[in-house]
Amino acid sequence: MYKEIPFGNHMIAGRLRLPVVLLLLALLTPLFGGTALATRPFVSTESAVALPRSGARLEMGQAYENWNRGDRIYSWLTEFSYSFYGNLDLEVEVPWNVVGGGPGPDQFSDGLGDLRAKAKINFVKGRAANPLALSGQFSVKFPTGSGVTTSDEVDVRLAGLASKGFGPALVHANLSYTFVGDNGALNINDAWGIALGTLVETRIDGLSAVGEFFWDQARLAGEESRLEMMGGGVLQLTPRLKLDAVIRIGLKPGAPPSDGAPDYSLGVGFSYDIPQL
Repeated sequence: MYKEIPFGNHMIAGRLRLPVVLLLLALLTPLFGGTALATRPFVSTESAVALPRSGARLEMGQAYENWNRGDRIYSWLTEFSYSFYGNLDLEVEVPWNVVGGGPGPDQFSDGLGDLRAKAKINFVKGRAANPLALSGQFSVKFPTGSGVTTSDEVDVRLAGLASKGFGPALVHANLSYTFVGDNGALNINDAWGIALGTLVETRIDGLSAVGEFFWDQARLAGEESRLEMMGGGVLQLTPRLKLDAVIRIGLKPGAPPSDGAPDYSLGVGFSYDIPQL
């Protein structure tokens, strides 16, 4: 079983067969209405811990965002990660968005969001005696979306990632800088980002509480920076399968896509560590 940093023994001795569980998840997740750039269940925070050599992980989730002026965004995000040499993880994120609401008639549109490719290099591995992991990450956002879901330009993001275990808690801290694409029509600024996430074991076997705080600098003059906090839970259903459910609160409400944050958001999803072939 792959565990990010040893900090307890999560397991539920369930009798459910894994294929049945995955089928149920595939049927249920479209019933829920995320922001990418994260290791599930976090919204913005990335783990510094690398997958084991030749390891792979599938993550899927749904998010519903309710914005201040009435806009609503439903996102279905699929992420696939694969490890090369035990210290290099490659990942691709594929979002599908449904956008609607706002003033006037209630009209919705849907389509592919902006694809993102990421590479994470692990410099320090977390161990039982010293549960600290340090990594660097390079990611590129491709403007494959449309309307409110894209900037129509390529963005490049560099990030430093740290993860450390403290008894029953696992803490992740990120510092990032995004080179934001600008076609010249707007004076778009590059942006700093800070994210802090934590996962803490509870007294219920297999259940952990999760929390996150993150800030992203505004891209345009006059817009609010994105500031949100999140809380929720993660259930270790099997040694390879985790379920998660979270709620987010925007501390600086604004308007999509980049002015502040939604009033509130709801999200559910799962991650599955694929057996090595």
